[in-house]
Amino acid sequence: MIEAELLGRLAAMRERAEKAESLVAQFRLSRYAERALEAEALIKEAQALTRRAEAERDAAIATLKWYAGDGSTYDGIDVGGPARDTLAALASAAPARTFQLGAFVHKAKGSSWRGRVVGYYSTSLTPDGVCVESDNEPGSVQIYPAAALASAT
Repeated sequence: MIEAELLGRLAAMRERAEKAESLVAQFRLSRYAERALEAEALIKEAQALTRRAEAERDAAIATLKWYAGDGSTYDGIDVGGPARDTLAALASAAPARTFQLGAFVHKAKGSSWRGRVVGYYSTSLTPDGVCVESDNEPGSVQIYPAAALASAT
């Protein structure tokens, strides 16, 4: 009788432990999902900021091109010279991007990774770095040198 009661209590304790483990697993998954959603929101915000900055840059370049003009002078002064100098400096300072934002890419060699370009980075060793959000795991981002990627289209 006592043995049966103890076995019953043990079975109930095991069941409670399994439920607790399940709840812990669900909690962990929900925390990861929350983090993934937060990361996705940050990525979208960064993309919007990048698009705005690119639009402002394009407008400033268009204005500089207008001021640069055709090299004509006003009272013998080349008024477009400073604008042309600024345009030349911008052209030489801006890194050439191998992949545009939103482009679909994949790892060219080694491990497999597919996704879309969501940003860029630059270090002394990697001047043209690319941030790629996974197609399979939304919110999961890996960084690669542009040379390690190829266009997926």
